[in-house]
Amino acid sequence: KILNYSGKTSLLTLFNIIKFSNLHICQDSGSMHIASFYQKKNVCIFNNHDPHGKWFPLNKNAKLYRLKGDINTISPNLVYSGIKNFLNSK
Repeated sequence: KILNYSGKTSLLTLFNIIKFSNLHICQDSGSMHIASFYQKKNVCIFNNHDPHGKWFPLNKNAKLYRLKGDINTISPNLVYSGIKNFLNSK
């Protein structure tokens, strides 16, 4: 089941949602680091403004997508394939 609580939660609620989730999908944001803290499977979409690796999550379960172009040019199919791979892995 997919839940979208963007802009509808407190910080404490966000921590709990991520803590009990199976997979977290986000852009380069604080929630990415919360998921990293809990070692959650995490699909992260990055812009190309910051140096490569500067703000990447410290989580072996994170799959990163960072294109040379604008973040709006990332393919939904690319993100979807990452999600499928995570859900099929142990």
